[in-house]
Amino acid sequence: MKALRKQDYVRIKNAAKKVSEKYRKKRQKLRSEKKDKADKKSYQPGGFHLSDKPVQNTKPKIKRAPKRKKNDEQFQIKFVMPTFEVVGKK
Repeated sequence: MKALRKQDYVRIKNAAKKVSEKYRKKRQKLRSEKKDKADKKSYQPGGFHLSDKPVQNTKPKIKRAPKRKKNDEQFQIKFVMPTFEVVGKK
């Protein structure tokens, strides 16, 4: 029974190591893509001809209409002195 437990332990340990290594490589690749060194437009490995160019996105960028600026109307407040008419009785 102990031998089986040890085999299971080794098997699980190796499987966990493979999985963690796989995800570590994925994380490393994503990290390197974020940095300036791994520019997406750089030449891909395996292109042996000088005329080979990297594959670029064929999906066109969405053009958005420019935002309209608000026309702020300038309000001028004028104070007018009221005129009083005095009506007197005779």
